Amino acid sequence: MEAVNTATGVCSVHPQAVISSYLEITPRTKKCFIAIIACLLRAVHLHGDIIRAGCASAGNDHRLGAQEAPPAILSLYLGEGLGKHVENIIAGNSDLEGYEESKKTLSFGTRAVGDIQAAMEDRNRTAPFPWCGNRFELRAVGSEQHFGFAIAVVQAAFADSMQVLADRIEGGQNLQDAVREMLEAHIDAMFNGDGYSSEWQDEVAPSRGLPNLRTTVDALEEFASPKNKEFLERTGVFRHHEVEARQSILLGKYIEVILLEANCFLDMANTGILPACAQDLATYSADPALAGDRAEIYDSLAKEVEKLSAVIDATPHDATDNVLARYCVDVVKPQMESLRVLVDSAERKVDKDIWPFPNYEDLVYAPQRQV
Repeated sequence: MEAVNTATGVCSVHPQAVISSYLEITPRTKKCFIAIIACLLRAVHLHGDIIRAGCASAGNDHRLGAQEAPPAILSLYLGEGLGKHVENIIAGNSDLEGYEESKKTLSFGTRAVGDIQAAMEDRNRTAPFPWCGNRFELRAVGSEQHFGFAIAVVQAAFADSMQVLADRIEGGQNLQDAVREMLEAHIDAMFNGDGYSSEWQDEVAPSRGLPNLRTTVDALEEFASPKNKEFLERTGVFRHHEVEARQSILLGKYIEVILLEANCFLDMANTGILPACAQDLATYSADPALAGDRAEIYDSLAKEVEKLSAVIDATPHDATDNVLARYCVDVVKPQMESLRVLVDSAERKVDKDIWPFPNYEDLVYAPQRQV
């Protein structure tokens, strides 16, 4: 979400940015910017569950909360300067237009690269929806996903908040009070700390009522909740049956991906990994003491392969999408993860000339060796 534009071309997200012309920075444009912040805070606070659903996919479940990605908890990162200004407005210590954007000098510590001027606000890598100094960036969307669905629900939530703010102002409330009240009511959606921390995920966010929808199934179940059906129909985005249809399609895709991965993993284990383990163990037949704990690890791996096979065979294909998706996330995926732990252990034991797949060293360093 890099721009929210008016009909006249003014980009309202950044106080200094316009699309079709350059406007003088005035108290009015600064007030508009803070009003936008209030609406975004309300959107994330009340509709974080549906925004999370807009970012949901089987692949993105591996990313959210890990691998330098934001957590599955939707919050708005404003940074130290802008966040402090918002808190001052709520406390009655500042007007809306009191925020002044500042720059910092970024030095690279070498004469080969000159210093540059950068935004004072840190581009928080642990935040799902950070202010980056000149834009808000929805970082929770996965690389395989089209951003259209995510942007649709974000803009619906934003438009809903804009309508609420407009109704208050048109009802006679002044802008300062209307924005301050909205900021105060939804300040719990602002978080400027470390999104990876267990304190945020396990203590602070739950205490603020922010949902932590860790999996796609969790998110898509909330997507079709009565609250969200009413919200999406009221904003003219989806009717009730369209919400249910989209949920069914997205759950169906999730089911297909998980079952495809599970069957692929099972085939890899049966036709490649287990034979390699057996061959590796046989090389120690003359001196079993040298094998160490290989026999134990390989035997445990074989048992986990059988468990995965049984779990796949027991898949309730005739069940509803919701039941089948829940089976995939609660039964199939955990068994895949259990097997993966033992496969990783075996990979460190099996002779590298026998192991049938690229190992981590190959994946990281082989491309560099070929250059």
